[in-house]
Amino acid sequence: MVYTIRNWREFQHYKDRNPPWIKLHFSLLSSKDWVMLADASRVLAVACMLMASRSDGEIDGSEAGLAYLQRVAYLHKIPDLKPLIDCGFLECASKTEQMLQNARPETEVQDLTETEKKQQRARKYANGFALPDWIPDHQWSAWIEARTKKRNPPTEFAKRMACSKLAELQRQGHDPAAVLAQSAFHGWAGLFPIKEPQR
Repeated sequence: MVYTIRNWREFQHYKDRNPPWIKLHFSLLSSKDWVMLADASRVLAVACMLMASRSDGEIDGSEAGLAYLQRVAYLHKIPDLKPLIDCGFLECASKTEQMLQNARPETEVQDLTETEKKQQRARKYANGFALPDWIPDHQWSAWIEARTKKRNPPTEFAKRMACSKLAELQRQGHDPAAVLAQSAFHGWAGLFPIKEPQR
């Protein structure tokens, strides 16, 4: 699941710079979100804003995305986004997906989502390149977007080589989603083993 920070445009500033900037308003200290949250969730909210500065306000709520957030934000455990979701600080990125979840049983939504993903993947790579099923779409797209923003979009050959590199790194025990997220976050063109933060 992908989440967005509510009213993200109020926080994003100089998004085309590297690194991007965000604004922390003093009014945050008196907002209902801040006052009602526990200290750990307040720290997590700031970490989410910093991470979101590189992905247009989006937070990857998948297992791999949360593991990556834990590493880069130096958190002691896998972050729990539930308090931030409950208070409305984080919202479902896809309003359509949220409406489907409210209208259908969970299993039906999962089936529909998988079908939609396959259709999107078929359209997206209709030019001959097919992304393997074991590489997550969201992280792949974020990496492609990061390269494109640096005016270095990958060629079809480079995409195939990237898939081979991810397969190699996966055999070495590195999660492909985390590898892609790491490169997208740092704006790297290449794909590298996960670097553990220095303590």
